[in-house]
Amino acid sequence: MKKLTLTVASLCISGFLLAQEYTPPVKAVSTFEAKYPEAIVEEWYEGYSDVECYFENDGWYGSAHFDESGKWLFSEFFMDESELPKVVTEMLEEDFPEHEISEATFKETADGKMYEVTIYNEATEDNRIVTYNAEGKLIDEAVINMDDDSFE
Repeated sequence: MKKLTLTVASLCISGFLLAQEYTPPVKAVSTFEAKYPEAIVEEWYEGYSDVECYFENDGWYGSAHFDESGKWLFSEFFMDESELPKVVTEMLEEDFPEHEISEATFKETADGKMYEVTIYNEATEDNRIVTYNAEGKLIDEAVINMDDDSFE
C-alpha cells in the first residue's frame, strides 16, 4: 500500500512539474488589455506561429492573436448564424443557395472586419469556408476535402 501511495504521489508531482502554465510576452498582455479592457481572460496559449489569448468580452467568446513582439494580428469571435449581418446572409443565399451554414465567426483584422462561414451541401457533399467582408463581398473561398481533412 505504501508503494502505491508513493507511486501516485510521484505521478502527481511529475504531472504538476510538466504542466507549467504558459507566460505570454508582457507586450502582448499590455496590447490585449488596451484593446479589450473589460475582457475576462480564460487562457493564454503559445500557438504554432503566434501567441493566442482566449477570452470573453461583453458576451462574446473568442481569441486574440499576437506576434512574439506583442503586436496584435487579429481577433475572432464565435457567433450564431442568426447574428450574421443581413447583407452577408443575403449574399450567402445568392452565392450558395443549396448550402447550409454549420459555423460562423466574426474576424477583426487591421484591414477590417469579416465573417468566416463554414457551409455545406449535404446532397453534393460540398463543404467550404467562405469569407465575406462587412459589406457582403465574397473575399475568400476554400473547399474542404473531407477525405483527407485538407483544403483545396
